[in-house]
Amino acid sequence: MKSENGSERTKWVFGLLFVFLLLLGLGSMRLYGVHLEHRLGKLTRLVDEAQERNLLLRQELASLLSPARVYSYAHAELGMGYADRIMVCRVSPQADLVSPKESGPLSRLGRVARLVGREASAGD
Repeated sequence: MKSENGSERTKWVFGLLFVFLLLLGLGSMRLYGVHLEHRLGKLTRLVDEAQERNLLLRQELASLLSPARVYSYAHAELGMGYADRIMVCRVSPQADLVSPKESGPLSRLGRVARLVGREASAGD
């Protein structure tokens, strides 16, 4: 009878230990779930803030690149305006351009042609 009673007691102890460990595991899973929910909420808040900032930056960029703003800034701050006189220099494609080392001093038109030819070159 005593061995039967001891066996019964051992079963109860192991049963209670198993239930305790099961409840402890469920509690820790619940705490981990709350932790993940907190992190998800924080990340969602960060994403929302980044989207709002992105929207504000897009609006600021659009206002900075608007033609009216560029014109008003160029006119007011830089003193730029419409040109009084526009000159067009045309150089024929068959014209032989000589290097400055080979020729004497260049005229004003020659310097402009050299400057335009150098900047408009596709090889640069």
